[in-house]
Amino acid sequence: TIYFPAGYKFNLSELDFSGKAIVVFASGAEFISLVTEKGAFKKTDHGKKLTMIGGKFSGAGQGIRWVTTTSGTQWDEFYFDRVSFVCIGFGVYLDGVREGVLNACSFDGTVSGCLGAYRVRTVNTQFIGCYWKNTHYGVDDDGDYSPYSAGLVINGGVMIGCQVGV
Repeated sequence: TIYFPAGYKFNLSELDFSGKAIVVFASGAEFISLVTEKGAFKKTDHGKKLTMIGGKFSGAGQGIRWVTTTSGTQWDEFYFDRVSFVCIGFGVYLDGVREGVLNACSFDGTVSGCLGAYRVRTVNTQFIGCYWKNTHYGVDDDGDYSPYSAGLVINGGVMIGCQVGV
C-alpha cells in the first residue's frame, strides 16, 4: 500500500508497478507525466492487481500505461476509483489487460491533445459513472477482432464535447 499525501505534486517519468500488487491512496495528490508515450504509472504483467483511490494525472504523457501479453486466463487486474485525468495524452492506456473497473473517473480535455481512454487486445473493461469533457475520444476501442478484444461496458456517466464517443 502506498499513500501519496494530498496537496503535493509528483513529477514522474515512469513509476513501474510491474510484478507487484499495489493499492495506491492518492486523494488530493497530483501526478505529472513528464514523458510523451510513457505513463506516469506503468504495469507490464498479469495477476498483480493495481487499485487506485483518488489522485489526478496531468502532463505530457499518459496517466496509467499498462501493456502486457494477451492471456486466456481470467484476471481481476485493476480498480480505479475517482481518479482524474486532466489534459493528458491517454488518461488510461490498456493493451492486453483483463478484467478491470474504472469507477467515477473523469477525463477532462479542456486543452487540445487530450485523448481520453484507450484499449486494445483487452477484455472486460467497465467504465461506471465516468465523465468525459472535451477529449478527442471518450474510449478509443481498437478491437483486433480476436477473443482478446471484448467486453467493453460503459454504465452511466457523461460524455460532453468529445470528438469521438466510442
